[in-house]
This record gives sequence, structure tokens and C-alpha cells, in this order.
Amino acid sequence: MRPSLRGTFARRFVSFFSAFFVSSTFTLIFTFALTVACLCGPSPARGMQLGEAPAWPEDGETLLQRHDAYLLGASGGLSVDPSSRSASRDFFYNYHEETTPDIAWDGELSSCTPGDTAADFKSAIALRINYFRAMAGLPAAIALSSEYSGKDQKAALMMAAAGALSHSPTSSWTCYSADGAEAAGKSNLALGIYGPSVIDGYVKDFGTSNGAAGHRRWILYPQTQTMGTGDIPGTYPSSSNALWVFDENLWGTRPSVRDGYVAWPPPGYTPYQVVYPRWSFAYPGADFSSASVTVVHGGSSVSVAQETYASGYGENTLVWRMNGMSSGDAWPKPDADARYDVTVSNVVIGSAAQTFNYSVTVFDPATELVCDFTVAPLSAHYDYTGGSGTIAVSAADGCEWTATSQYDWITVASGASGSGDGEVHYTVGQNSTGYTRTGSLTVAGASVSIQQDGEGGAVSRFPAGIYQLLEE
Repeated sequence: MRPSLRGTFARRFVSFFSAFFVSSTFTLIFTFALTVACLCGPSPARGMQLGEAPAWPEDGETLLQRHDAYLLGASGGLSVDPSSRSASRDFFYNYHEETTPDIAWDGELSSCTPGDTAADFKSAIALRINYFRAMAGLPAAIALSSEYSGKDQKAALMMAAAGALSHSPTSSWTCYSADGAEAAGKSNLALGIYGPSVIDGYVKDFGTSNGAAGHRRWILYPQTQTMGTGDIPGTYPSSSNALWVFDENLWGTRPSVRDGYVAWPPPGYTPYQVVYPRWSFAYPGADFSSASVTVVHGGSSVSVAQETYASGYGENTLVWRMNGMSSGDAWPKPDADARYDVTVSNVVIGSAAQTFNYSVTVFDPATELVCDFTVAPLSAHYDYTGGSGTIAVSAADGCEWTATSQYDWITVASGASGSGDGEVHYTVGQNSTGYTRTGSLTVAGASVSIQQDGEGGAVSRFPAGIYQLLEE
């Protein structure tokens, strides 16, 4: 080869090799960056998995009849009034944010030993279930059956061993057992999460296959009295939970519920940590095929995407996603209490279409509410015949107040307590003496003076306390 050709060839070879090296290096770095990006940060598709919820059984013949005496978590039940911000806040910290006891699992995955978990660990799961039920206005005294839990432990073992979920596993599954297969068909199932946190996952009910919110509907099914839980600790996909949701009261009479319907998030104040992109409204036997939902926040409509209606899980339920969020997103922490006014229209019950209206206020329980009250009027005057009056209270949503009277002739007729803006209605009795009397009401911390003439005119004026002594 001539020197000039050799030089040209060398230059082209170096140029080609340099370009190839740079390109390959960039590709390698880019691929590595993507891999790191995928592994860092939480993703509902990685680290936790929910399958579809178990569907209604065809009849009650195959349901396990609870005949054991070993029940956990049924001590009296929980209740809360979420219309009170402070009550909802305290309830969240007392019953949702409790420290989870050690699982103390004594089984082994490699030998297909289901083992058992600690009693106080199971009780913490029952407590989390009852937190959500109480907030939704349901009977919240769910007990855990040792028989249900024993079978669920075998189901959870099968799911963890397979790294997969199925409500109908076959005998070819690793660690298969008939008890575990039975439990799989009657339980909510999850991979990558266990213990009390899995209950939050079921209520969140993320994933494209869970638009019907079936797991949530079983957690919030009013008739349920007894559940079971099986838990395998570890990391995804070798950790799992099975939560038994079909008890012997599945076809029982529906108990009284606070609002008549079951909504999540419920009417009132709900901590943002337990508010999820999918909202739901359930009513037994309702026809939601033509129903629609609108949500207003701060005077403006909120984007709402209704999920495809599906029956087969708990009570008939309408589900929608808020604000264009994906089902796996976390609800953002609000800077201030955020009220959402919900209207569910054209819900056919029997043969009549009905409309339901309620409000949800999403709040940060770590933020104390600063309350300033305006009370008016601060004084009133009545002749001896008495009468009635109204006092207006102005305050921010969630600011709670009371109205009281220390005088037997001044009575609070309505509005003895309230939250935000409200009114106090009171009555003043007849003054049959010749003395003018003065009393007061205490409303939202302010003193409202009430003065009343005596019969025959204001002959003399005494403070109310002295007047009462004179009467005695």
C-alpha cells in the first residue's frame, strides 16, 4: 500500500473507531442512567403489586363458618365524627399512625413453612382496617379469626413463593396447599407489602385492573364482621399479604351506617395521607349506569374521570379519578385545608333517580388550624316579655366553637356548637319582676350581653347574679 493510501486509511480507521467508541460509551452511560432512574424512586408497578379483587362467590355454601373463639381486634369497635377537624386529626394519630409491632414470623419460604405471626402484629392490622371503616361511618369492630388467618398464611406463602398473584392457584404452584388455595379465592391479595400498610394499599386500590376499587369495596363492606390475615415479610416479590374478606355474614342484613351511603374519602375532614386519586361512592342496590359526578374546589370544577362501572365486589359503587391523577399517585400535601364539594347525580334507587351532595375537606394533620372568630351582635336588649335572638359566628372551616349560657332565663335553643360559619339561636324568658336584669351568653369565647327590662318598666338595675339572689 502506498504511503498516502496508508495515511488515509489510518485516518479513516481512527475516525471510525473514535466515533464508534464515543457512540458506544454514550449508549452505555445512557442505558445505565435509565436503569438507575428506574431503580430509584417509588413506583406502584415496582415494589408493590395488587391483582384483581376477589369477586362475589356464587352462594354462601362454600364460605367457611367461623367456629373458633380466638378473635383479635374486636374490642368494642372504633368511632369518630370526621365533621370535626380536631376529632379526625386525633383519630388519625391515635389509630392510623401507631407503631407496628414486630411481625415475629416463624415460618420459612425455602421449606414452604407458612408459620405464624405475632398476635399484636395481627391486632395492628385489625386496627388499621377499623380505622378506615370508622372514618367511612361503618361498624368498626372487625375481628380476625385464627382459622381464616391460618389459611391466609398459607395463601400468602404461595404468592410469595411464586412471586405472583392468583385467586385460583393450581396444584402446580410452589408451596401449594388446599387451604391456601381456598383462602386465595376469598381474600384480597398483595405482593411486596404486608402488615397494616397493606390495608392502605387495598383502600388506595391502584392499577389499571382495579378501576372498580374492588379491594376497597371489600374493606368497606358494611356487613363484614370477621376477617383473617396472612403475612410473609421480605422484599418484593417475596413478601405478601392475603386478607380474608368473605365471612359468614356476607349475605347478612346491612347494618346502619352513618351517611346511608359509603364514600371514600368520606364527608368531613380526611388527612391527605389517606386520600387517593380514586374516589368512590357506594350505595346498596343502586343503578349507576347513567350516574355522573361533579366536584367543585374553590369555586372551580375539578377534572373528574369516571372509571368503567363494574359489579361483583361489595356494594354497587361509582368510582372516579381526580385531577387527572394516575391511580398510583400520592395525594399532594395541601398548603391549607382544601374543601371539595361532590355531587353524584342520577343514581337510580328502586325506580327513582336521586342526587347526593357532600363535602370532603383534605387537610394536613401536622398543621394546627389558627382560628379567629367574629361574633355579632355582642349585646341585645329585651322588654319584660322576653323573646328570641340570633347571633352570627364567622370563622374559617374547621374552627370549632360552642355557645353556652349560665343563666336560667337565657336558653340556647340551637347552635350550641359549630364549626366555621354558623348561627346561635337563643330565647329570653319573661321577667315578671320590676327589676332590670343583665346576663350573657358565651359564644366562640366572646361574651354577648343580654339586658332585659323588668315588668312595669326599668325600675332599678341589678346585675343578674344579685337579681337571682333576690328571687330566692
